[in-house]
Amino acid sequence: MEWLNWVEQVLRKYAQFDGRSRRKEYWYFMLFYYCVVLAFSLLSVVVLGLILLNIFVLAMFIPCLAVTVRRLHDIGRSGVWMLIGLVPVLGWVLLVIWLCQESEPGDNRYGPNPLGQKAAYRSPAQRPVVSQGTLAIKCVSGTLRGHTYRIGSEGIVLGRAPNCAVRYGEGVPGISNQHCCVRQERGVPVLIDLNSRYGTWLENGKKLPPNYPECLSVGSKFYLGSPSNMCQIIYM
Repeated sequence: MEWLNWVEQVLRKYAQFDGRSRRKEYWYFMLFYYCVVLAFSLLSVVVLGLILLNIFVLAMFIPCLAVTVRRLHDIGRSGVWMLIGLVPVLGWVLLVIWLCQESEPGDNRYGPNPLGQKAAYRSPAQRPVVSQGTLAIKCVSGTLRGHTYRIGSEGIVLGRAPNCAVRYGEGVPGISNQHCCVRQERGVPVLIDLNSRYGTWLENGKKLPPNYPECLSVGSKFYLGSPSNMCQIIYM
């Protein structure tokens, strides 16, 4: 489920206060947090429920703080503005309004726009047409190391299933039946995770949310499940 991927992403950035977080990342995590708090609160009539509630709240304190700071960064505000929530009613309302705002366009002093790649995908006509060669995927590690596959006009799917253009064997760990696909829009390669179990990752460790198009460039690397299944976008 999509919301679980966003929760996992926040937990992976457990104490990361730098960078930016889009609205989905923040609000899906808050939904998870308050649902669990509510569940444990209902059980707090017994000692075990109260203990679990306190453990969960303490464990989630830092990621809640971190994702709130990153969300404020995303709209161009310092994380210090979170303290406005200490002002009763008015402060809470203002903070919620800010946390609901869309990402600040483009890069800001806190980092690149987390929606930037998606926006680029939505407007492929604004990208130059690439005519330097045929786009392809090269497997740079794992059982398919050295194999090269043309992306083609229809794109290609990577996974275990027999109909996948880039097919991994059943014994390869971390690969789903239809794991991810790569297609091109006016010469721009686009990577999409197909709701895989083990995740599709960029070389820098960023995990792609399912069905979220990520624009790449020639030379970009990504992997399926683990770095042992690394691929690279190349020209043939």
